Amino acid sequence: MLARAAAGKFDINFTGWSADFADPISFLAQLTSNNPENNGKWDNAKFDQDIDDSNNKNANNVKKRWNDLINAEKQLASDQGITPLYQANGVDLVNPKLKNVTYDRINGHYDYRTAYLEK
Repeated sequence: MLARAAAGKFDINFTGWSADFADPISFLAQLTSNNPENNGKWDNAKFDQDIDDSNNKNANNVKKRWNDLINAEKQLASDQGITPLYQANGVDLVNPKLKNVTYDRINGHYDYRTAYLEK
């Protein structure tokens, strides 16, 4: 399936993506015209420019960079470059006596290596 998707041999394709780091660019950059992960070969010059500006011209200006990303996402949604179907989520019960648990906000995993129960 992945080889066919990469070759553009599909009418419709269902895939998922998990962020590598906590920033919208981890999702949005996948859909720039020249990105190999853009299997549908969606192409929009304004989107590409907004992503480029967010990574270069406005990389050091938080407000302008954020606006670039918002504009890119609006363009993506308007063109339907992809169609998001759902966003995965999970619910965890946490014992308040369990201490020193590390939570990875990006991948949603807990690390219990140094955890202990408080008496």
